Amino acid sequence: MQRYEIFLRFNSQRKIFFLILYEMGLEDRDVRRIMGITQEAIRSTRYRILQNGKK
Repeated sequence: MQRYEIFLRFNSQRKIFFLILYEMGLEDRDVRRIMGITQEAIRSTRYRILQNGKK
């Protein structure tokens, strides 16, 4: 198992990793490339993080 697959298995770690990349100021295309996800996945991850923050 490769290291990046560990982030994909645990949803909370994936969100934390996403937030770190986002806070570093990376653009969506860079985050997509690093995480190996689609634009739709970025959009839904961002939405879920915002929804969790409102609770």
